Amino acid sequence: MEPRPDKKTAKKRATPYARAAYEIASEDGTVADWELKLSQLAEVLQDPELKKIPHDPRLKAGALDTIMDKVMDALEADEMQRKFVRLLIKDKKLSLLPWIHKGFVEERKKAEAALRGEPLAKVTIISATALTDAQLQNLRGTIKKRFNVSAEPEVKVDPDLIGGIKIIVGDRVYDQSIKGQLARMRKHLKGP
Repeated sequence: MEPRPDKKTAKKRATPYARAAYEIASEDGTVADWELKLSQLAEVLQDPELKKIPHDPRLKAGALDTIMDKVMDALEADEMQRKFVRLLIKDKKLSLLPWIHKGFVEERKKAEAALRGEPLAKVTIISATALTDAQLQNLRGTIKKRFNVSAEPEVKVDPDLIGGIKIIVGDRVYDQSIKGQLARMRKHLKGP
């Protein structure tokens, strides 16, 4: 039985699967077909009756595989797409398909933007003190290398950080500030 997806964390949990699917599709040259199949699967799993199936405790082992094999037959899915769905079933992530589809579309759009030479994400660097030109140049190189983002970063100064920096790339936040480290330490010491 698969747990119901938590809408707050579903996108984050679906992202690795969306990226993997996009990588497979782009290597095979089947991006459009994968996007269509993921869209259709997401739609199928939005049906009120089918939506319950992955969470049904009465479902016997292998029954979900059989059901999804029939769905994949109807969609004329290729072998890699079938393997992907089997992996989702095995990992108990089938109900994440709507978020996986959205993530796949985002990956495609990022790749298309990169081909057009557009920046892939908005980048913000927040520092406790003003950065020197050399520090900023070094950070630009690190961001480009690590995140494959060549956008010109917006630079802000926030003395409340105490020391260190915070880098925001798209919707990801990398907090290496002293304030962030203290907050994580405080949370760790408080426990669950």
